[in-house]
Amino acid sequence: MAEKKTFNFYYDLCCQKLIVYEGTKSDEIKSTIRELLEIPEDKKVNYLDKEGNPIVISSSMPNNINIYAQIKKTFTEQYFEQNQDISNNQEKTIEWFWTEEEGEKAYELKNNNKTVTHTSSSCSSFCKGNLIMNSGEYYYTIFFEPL
Repeated sequence: MAEKKTFNFYYDLCCQKLIVYEGTKSDEIKSTIRELLEIPEDKKVNYLDKEGNPIVISSSMPNNINIYAQIKKTFTEQYFEQNQDISNNQEKTIEWFWTEEEGEKAYELKNNNKTVTHTSSSCSSFCKGNLIMNSGEYYYTIFFEPL
């Protein structure tokens, strides 16, 4: 009688247990775990140990082993992820200054001068200011509060 083992596959914040019998082919184990974890067939998968080192999937692995499945990324995907992390970590803020009308202040500044509330009329709102952009990419977010 073939020996029964339990493999613990970790992927996408979940653990999937898989019972594997001695002599089961590696490809059968991989295809079954892909199906159970719903990993698309067009994605390449790395199987890693707890230290993050690649391992070979085999029915001769020890019982109750933890195996981490990771979608293999292309060099380009890794490059864009690294650059995205760098750009997210860099402080790319613009200091906005709202010009005040002469005399009485006509609006209230909030959110570190990024939000303006018109105090004299709840029916209208505006923003004004100037900013000179010489180069680069700029993204804006506009928030509308319900009245």
